[in-house]
Amino acid sequence: RPNLILFWMAEEVLNLGRGLPSPDVFPADLIKKSTNALLESNDRAIWGTYGDPPGVLSCRKALASYLSNEVGDSVTEDDLAMTCGVSGAIDLVLQLFSKPGDQIIVEDPTYYEAKNFIEQYELQPIPIRSGPDGFDLEELERKLKSNEISPTLMYIVSDFSNPRGITLTEPKRIKLVDLAHEYKFLVISDEVYQLLYFYSDAKPPKPLALYETNFDSLGGVLSLSSISKTIMPSLRIGWILSKNHSRLAQFYNRAVETSGGLHSFYTAGLFTKALELGLFDARLEELRGLYKERCNAMIQALEELKSAVYEKFPDAEGKIQFYSPKGGFFIWVQFPSSLNISNAVKELMTKNNTSVMHGVRASFAESVGLNSIRLCFVYYPPATLQSGIKHLQNLLTET
Repeated sequence: RPNLILFWMAEEVLNLGRGLPSPDVFPADLIKKSTNALLESNDRAIWGTYGDPPGVLSCRKALASYLSNEVGDSVTEDDLAMTCGVSGAIDLVLQLFSKPGDQIIVEDPTYYEAKNFIEQYELQPIPIRSGPDGFDLEELERKLKSNEISPTLMYIVSDFSNPRGITLTEPKRIKLVDLAHEYKFLVISDEVYQLLYFYSDAKPPKPLALYETNFDSLGGVLSLSSISKTIMPSLRIGWILSKNHSRLAQFYNRAVETSGGLHSFYTAGLFTKALELGLFDARLEELRGLYKERCNAMIQALEELKSAVYEKFPDAEGKIQFYSPKGGFFIWVQFPSSLNISNAVKELMTKNNTSVMHGVRASFAESVGLNSIRLCFVYYPPATLQSGIKHLQNLLTET
């Protein structure tokens, strides 16, 4: 793991696979103004000591107010528990609600680190293919009705999914919540990209947990999010959203929380001030514009790659496929098997010092990931992104 992290951070590699915010969007102004506001506030002492296990009340109130306005539905401070990012939240969910051998439904392809969580907790993955319009809910329902599967959990990136960039529609959200209650499984909805929409008409539906109205079932939904993709990862602030307060209480009525907590109350204070001062909103507007430009640049380069490959290999016509996302971080590109993407990924690194994520890392099925790659468009400026895709284009079309 440490070597992998160092690889993601290595600047000498043109790494189109890394899913990190770019260094050129470091939020210096937001951090400075939020810090000053915190240090000058009358309540600054509460951010420097042990806090309420679910999170400092003023932080949860500020976040609840923001989310209510953003999603158009009521969110209260009692619906939220603060966490150490989304990864920390996933780990908590698996600690509390899983045991070795339990089945977990996973969209395929998925966030590659989800595979590590599943392996660590010795869970049995049930991959469900993602089609042109996203998660195949009909296939899931068929497997459930036939008793082919008996899941305890489900993991899905609901908004601008990692890696495909597709958002779960509102009808699918309603249906998924119904299935979770009927078949008694708990949905872990990773919504870390929800606020990173590039167009007003691409704004995702409200968090999956807000569609839940039945709290008597073993099944249900937890919506997880964080500021790792919107402010910066090192603040380690995330949250769990649920209207099921008895289930939510299980996350903070534990010795580790009551004795001190797992998230940083000080950085939660910085986030609170950023919300109160309107700095978070301004930050989102900046990122949406910047990332939209970078996404469009990568799409343009991929269209040029398609044209060049089709000209060179007419039999490949129509067989390079990708979805043009309207938010998030990623693009998933599928190639025909004749192009030998496995070999191309290796040669891209050795010949051009350029890296992409091979799809097998994000998939449970070789047939899904073998001829695919995941690309991230947020880290580099447009010209660099296009240069990296050009390297891939030249490699695929060289004789």
